[in-house]
Amino acid sequence: MRYSRCRKVSKRIHLPRRASLARVTLLCLLGAAVIFQKQQTFASSWRLQDAISAGLLQKGSEIGFLYLLFFNRSYLSLVKSFICNMYAVNPEALNHIVFVATDKRSHRALNAFDPGLKIYTHKFHIKKSVRFGTFEYYRVTLERLAVQNMLIQSGVNVMVIEADAAWFSKDVSKVITEKLRTAEIVSADDLSASPTEKKLISAGFLACKSTAKVRNLFQKYYSSYRSALMKHAGQRGEIALAGEQWLMTKILRASDINVSWLDPCQFASGKWYLEDQYRLRCPRPLVLQNNYIKGNQFKIKRAKSWGHWYLTDEGSCLS
Repeated sequence: MRYSRCRKVSKRIHLPRRASLARVTLLCLLGAAVIFQKQQTFASSWRLQDAISAGLLQKGSEIGFLYLLFFNRSYLSLVKSFICNMYAVNPEALNHIVFVATDKRSHRALNAFDPGLKIYTHKFHIKKSVRFGTFEYYRVTLERLAVQNMLIQSGVNVMVIEADAAWFSKDVSKVITEKLRTAEIVSADDLSASPTEKKLISAGFLACKSTAKVRNLFQKYYSSYRSALMKHAGQRGEIALAGEQWLMTKILRASDINVSWLDPCQFASGKWYLEDQYRLRCPRPLVLQNNYIKGNQFKIKRAKSWGHWYLTDEGSCLS
């Protein structure tokens, strides 16, 4: 793909002009990563056409989607523990995950931890740690949506995951792949602990199939969220903005897109840690998210107390 064609793609999905080419380049490189074998390293020297073709070919593979995991320096310990978790229960999944760093320093640190990972730097200025509910916090989620949108608009099936989750099964990818055969969006439920209660899209465990309807919806979703967030630019402290998952849930309810909700017993939210009845009803989830808690230090403390931490104090994987 020539640079002129990359520019045309960026204009079609309405990305900011100053960032469009960089983001389309990111798309091409991310696409290449998903078919690399474990012995190979992430090669930024690929021709753009080769890279975008590789990403689309992933649709026909056993796992028909690309995992994306975003992180910055404050998340490095969580990411390392997640990688150790993957090596313990599902090392094959690492071949299909692209780790998206917000800065080169984080990229280098994770590469030093495991040189076999697929890592890309989506650079933008951000503080090392951001407080939940602030403009800076939501700006991180906006950047994540921008990358998701770019990939989806280019025909790539994408699943966003987060490093604070604990995985206990090697069958997670199979479950998602099977559901994507008939559904256009697959999501954990971030609100309820029961299949019969009201549901909320989980922005941190969400798979999107790149169909025409999903591309249209995701563009509307991204543009609406960006517009709402930018009204708070420069505001300090917590801002009055519903999270992106609330907006997406609202938009989906007004659409005819086929959504498949994951079983909350198999794909549990952080409520599992807080509610005795939830744990009794669902004693063995496949994936357990570490949300419903603020602050990475408290996430780590909780994970350690439940035996869901896989990194030693020396920074290596638990044996």
